[in-house]
Amino acid sequence: MYFCLVQGIGDNHCGIYVKNVVPNSAAYRDGRLEKGDQLLAVNDQSLIGISQEEAAKRISSAGSDVRFEVLKRAAYFNGISDSLEKSTTPNMPAST
Repeated sequence: MYFCLVQGIGDNHCGIYVKNVVPNSAAYRDGRLEKGDQLLAVNDQSLIGISQEEAAKRISSAGSDVRFEVLKRAAYFNGISDSLEKSTTPNMPAST
């Protein structure tokens, strides 16, 4: 499963957001993750209040059966979708 993460900006909108879903990846083929979704948890491990690097570690170590708790289109609702376009954060692949 490959997608890009970006850490939210601002006191009220911190979080881990999907910046991009890599074409032809497992996440892309599954079709449920979209740009702007906020990842709240992976396999019942919270992603709230942690760094992008720690989130990438948790996702990478989640194993082959990965379950996300997602807040759909949260970046758009929180008014930070522009930061998904501007961010130069490198891809943080998560494999399953």
